[in-house]
Amino acid sequence: MPHILCGVFFYGIECNMTWVGYDVISDNVGAVNTLANGATYTVTGDALDKLSATVSTGFEADINSRTKVKVEYNGSFRKEYTDHAGMIRFELKF
Repeated sequence: MPHILCGVFFYGIECNMTWVGYDVISDNVGAVNTLANGATYTVTGDALDKLSATVSTGFEADINSRTKVKVEYNGSFRKEYTDHAGMIRFELKF
């Protein structure tokens, strides 16, 4: 990732996009669960659309030669379904 000098910080911006994904094999919409006592129950859900889009982006800052901070976002989108995830990373070299 290219870094750009800004005051005392080096920083970079990262952006990745997968515009289209397609599930060739889909999971079943139901699952049978068995408890320790032998009792079973079934959980069902909605089938997700096979077509999806994924977006990820991040920002990274090198605070000094030993310290780095990174913030990331990942999103997945389908018809009637969205999934959002974020992460903050702190790196200290010693």
